[in-house]
Amino acid sequence: MLNTKLFFFISLLFFSITCSFFFLFQSNSDAKKKYKALLSPHTSPQMSPHIKNTLPKVSMGIAKQWREGLSKQILYQKEKKRMEIRISAVESQLVFSKQTGELKEIFKEMTAVMQEEITGNEQRIKHFNIEKGTYFYTNAEFTGEQAEIAHFLIPGDHIPEDFNPYHAIFKGHAKKLFLTLNKQPLFQTEGFKAIVN
Repeated sequence: MLNTKLFFFISLLFFSITCSFFFLFQSNSDAKKKYKALLSPHTSPQMSPHIKNTLPKVSMGIAKQWREGLSKQILYQKEKKRMEIRISAVESQLVFSKQTGELKEIFKEMTAVMQEEITGNEQRIKHFNIEKGTYFYTNAEFTGEQAEIAHFLIPGDHIPEDFNPYHAIFKGHAKKLFLTLNKQPLFQTEGFKAIVN
C-alpha cells in the first residue's frame, strides 16, 4: 500500500514538473514573430516603422542609425576649471561613411547650453536652439542652421535646469553657427542679428 502511494506521488510530481517546464520554456507565437522581426529588419514586413527607423541601416558603404530624445554632456577644461556643454535634441541621425571614415551626427530641433566663463560665484552661459545641426566626430566641429542664441550671466558654477527666472543679457538670431570643441570651444556665427527687448 505504501509503495503504491509513493509510486502515485512520484508520478504526479514528475508530471507536474514536466508540465511546468513545458509551459515555462515554450515561447508564445507573438514573441517569436517580434524576435524574428528584430533579427531580420530588412525582410520583415510586420515590423513597425518605429522599430525599423531605430535600427542601423547600411547601404553603399554608409551606415545610419536614428535616435529619439537624445541628450549629451560634453566636459572640457578652461583656465583650470571644468566647463560643461549640455545638448538635447528631439531626434538625431548617426551617419558613418566606410569609404571616408567620417562619423557625423545630424540633430533636429536641438537645444544646447554652454558654459563660457566662470568667475567667482558667477558664470556666463550661452543658450542656443537650432533647427538643424551637424556634429563631425573626426574633427570635433559642430555646425548649425537657423539658431536662436541667448547669453546669460547667472550665479553659481553649475548649469541650471530651468532658465525662466533669469533674463538674457542679449539675444539674437544667426543663419549659421560654428562651434569647435577640440581643446577649448571656439564659437562663431554668420548672419547674426541682435534682438532688442
